[in-house]
Amino acid sequence: MTPWLQTLFLPIEDGLVAPDGPVLFIGAAWHPYLKTLKGVECWQPFRPTADSLTAQGIEILPEIPKSGAYGLALVQVPKQVDEAKHWIASALRVLKPGGILLMAASNDANGNRLEKWMGEAGLECESLSKNKARAVWAKRPKALPPIIEDWGIQGAKQMLQNGDGIQFTSQPGLFGWDKIDIGSHLLAGHLPHDLKGHGADFGCGTGYLSWCLLQDCEDVSALTLADADSRALLCAKDNLDPVRGNCELTYIWTDLSKPADLPKFDFIVMNPPFHTGRETMATLGQSFIKTAAHHLKKTGTLWMVANAHLPYEQALNEAFARVKMLEQKDGFKIFEAVK
Repeated sequence: MTPWLQTLFLPIEDGLVAPDGPVLFIGAAWHPYLKTLKGVECWQPFRPTADSLTAQGIEILPEIPKSGAYGLALVQVPKQVDEAKHWIASALRVLKPGGILLMAASNDANGNRLEKWMGEAGLECESLSKNKARAVWAKRPKALPPIIEDWGIQGAKQMLQNGDGIQFTSQPGLFGWDKIDIGSHLLAGHLPHDLKGHGADFGCGTGYLSWCLLQDCEDVSALTLADADSRALLCAKDNLDPVRGNCELTYIWTDLSKPADLPKFDFIVMNPPFHTGRETMATLGQSFIKTAAHHLKKTGTLWMVANAHLPYEQALNEAFARVKMLEQKDGFKIFEAVK
């Protein structure tokens, strides 16, 4: 259990915060104390964490409610500042007047900013610090200050120039949310124009690689976009549906570190993740490689980019019949692997 999660529930366990009405948990993660709370609803966009909650019988909301009358809103405050303030603003909006906002974060990931933010919003708050994390709580006033609306807008889905001459819908908190990843851009330059059949974009993000495929590959009849972040898929749908042409698009919220409920594909493109939070995990990308091999047809092809320092060659050679490094540039490697 992470330090912030232990700290988040301490004010409730110690009797400093008493829920009065239904509870909403934004950015939820499993904690045994959830079983003692009545009327708990959870929102968690990251599929592996959401799966750990559903395994405990907790249902995941598809999105944060736009309104409500919750007595308590719990927030796991993320590191990205606009995302964090958006979640806090969302929590305050759904509380009934007098309802309590209770949030926590590690000290080095916005925990030391929470009281300052409450001060900027004109809200009186209390706090406690433990486990190198801080929990802060405040009551929702009857009228929310204008800054809360600003926080909500700044962290919401938005249209922006992605750096490649096109406008893309994205959202703070997504990987490389306000620019094209260098690795993805390099990989796009190596994708052949004669790809055809049913392809997939693993870890699709906001859909940049799929967008490139739709522009350049007329014979791609179907694309499955899969990602562990439900918000990324909503953005990808906004970006790709208007330019899909005759290509059938499917959006799948799934954990690609293991085989998923997916068909066999003619080809897969991917820029796999390699970290959880700030921790680099080469095993995460290696698991993506195994999943891609599992879901490719015989002689199907994987087109992949990876950071040059990550040890993926062995995983590729074990899972594929032929592997070729097409380019190493700007700290990245481009691979073509045939099953």
